[in-house]
Amino acid sequence: MTILADVLTSQDRLNEALQYEEECRAISIDVLGPNHPDTIVSIANLAETHQRLGLLDSACSIGESALKTAETVLGIHHSTTLTIKSNLASMYRDGGKYNEAQKLGKEALDAQKRLFGTGHKSTIITMIRLASVCEKLDMSEEANDLWVQAVKEIKKGGPDLARQLRLD
Repeated sequence: MTILADVLTSQDRLNEALQYEEECRAISIDVLGPNHPDTIVSIANLAETHQRLGLLDSACSIGESALKTAETVLGIHHSTTLTIKSNLASMYRDGGKYNEAQKLGKEALDAQKRLFGTGHKSTIITMIRLASVCEKLDMSEEANDLWVQAVKEIKKGGPDLARQLRLD
């Protein structure tokens, strides 16, 4: 069912995807339990779908729940936890909560740099998101530094990385 929700999301059929995401979350909780890694991912996916639909209050609430569980179950430096943290920062940004987005995005970026390195796709995505938040907060020097670093890493990664980031 998760794959079907992903396909529907890629086709911009978000209301249908939302129904499947909600079913996936319910089934995961019932079958695997609320602390299973797949359940955590299912809840995080549901938050992202809410975000895409513009349901930012519920997206943030669900995302916060997923992050709290991920930090407790998987640890604060686990790749899934860091992805959820970066995505939640993006939800905060979209909801106009720029200070929260900046704080969380910085935490995610610092940890991703240590875990993955600066040229990893997830690190670059977080870098770009944080740059846009810094712009909103009139932190132009920080934003510029992040943009320059992201572009540098994308150029180093070449066309394959650009395709992964959908920048080609």
